[in-house]
Amino acid sequence: MKRIFSMFVFILLLTTTMAVAQEEELPDAGTTPDSALYGLDRAFERIGLALTFSKAAKAEKRLQIASERLAELKAMTDKGKPEYSDDLANEYDNNIKEANEIATIAKLLREDRSKLTELIALTTSKHLFVLDKVKEKVPEQAKEAIMKAKEASMNGQKNALRALSEDKPEKAAEINLNSAKGRLNRAKEKAATGESEDVEEALEEYAQMAELSKELAEKDAETAEDIAADFNEQLADLDEIEDIMPDVKEKVKEKKSSSLEKQRNTLRSLARNKPEEAAEIFSKAAEARLNRAKAKADENKIEGVEDEIGEFEKLANFGNEISQIAQGLGKDTTTVDQLVAKATTHHLEVLAEVYEKVPEQAKAAIERAMNKSANGREIAVEALKKNGALGDISEEVPATVSEKIPETVKERIGIKEKPETTGKP
Repeated sequence: MKRIFSMFVFILLLTTTMAVAQEEELPDAGTTPDSALYGLDRAFERIGLALTFSKAAKAEKRLQIASERLAELKAMTDKGKPEYSDDLANEYDNNIKEANEIATIAKLLREDRSKLTELIALTTSKHLFVLDKVKEKVPEQAKEAIMKAKEASMNGQKNALRALSEDKPEKAAEINLNSAKGRLNRAKEKAATGESEDVEEALEEYAQMAELSKELAEKDAETAEDIAADFNEQLADLDEIEDIMPDVKEKVKEKKSSSLEKQRNTLRSLARNKPEEAAEIFSKAAEARLNRAKAKADENKIEGVEDEIGEFEKLANFGNEISQIAQGLGKDTTTVDQLVAKATTHHLEVLAEVYEKVPEQAKAAIERAMNKSANGREIAVEALKKNGALGDISEEVPATVSEKIPETVKERIGIKEKPETTGKP
């Protein structure tokens, strides 16, 4: 127990240190706008910029100035002087744009370009964290300026990541996924304290990063695989936010549905090169929706069951689509079809358990999902039969699964069962 407690304390201290360090990475505000020397300080800044001749160095200088404006904005907020917010936010925006313009338009060596765009992406990600904290301290009239700075930070990051993805797609995806995770963590933090406006704001910011993830997934197979798999984690976070704060349920449902659609698009990209991996990720995504439906049924939250079953239906036959994409490109789909056959069999089993727990008005939705799963299984099994690759997969739905489904339902959705054999003569 002592060892466990020590580890807990270590993790807590490490987490706190990381959060503090992230804020402390801003430069010292130095001379601030309320000082008589501020004009002189800015004059020296302009001279330094004029004497910086390398394009890459000039972009880094612009990024440094943006960080200084943000440090000044934070300092003025801490002093209770929000009247400087608009000008500082505008200058922050301009310098981020200038840095990005040099990084993405100027003719730089590939190594310099990738180094610079990665730096911009990481720096603006940090800035977003700082701006979250600043926004919590300013009076209402200054929040518009902070939101403008946040928008500049996000746009700067997106532009930098698009440029970085041309040279290092996996690194661009990694930074974007970490930023998306940061937005979802903020939404969870604000949901826990009942701040619905901040939750919705963080969810909208997350949605922009999810949209960029879909775009970056087109770059290569490894990037697509990382992004498709990460969507499962993002969906789990969205589930958690919905459970913590039901008041934002509709907004969360909207983001979950959108993220599932983006995941399907990403899986289509992945299926062109790695169909087996795409099938595995699909299976986990579908199972997560069913497990959540089952949990909602256990809690007698019928609306929640219907929502999750509706999302599952969009995934139910997606495994067959993955197989068709791979087949159209001349790839061997045996492993994919086996994965789909096993996954849909399990889906039928879970659906049967959910069916038993929901009231009559919800059973029609479960039957539709069962029908789709049964059809998906049948398509996969037929493909395996054609190739002589059924292996240990039953041609019909195994009796251990079939017996959980009411006879009338089996008739309606066309399930035929094959009794389990004992191995005895």
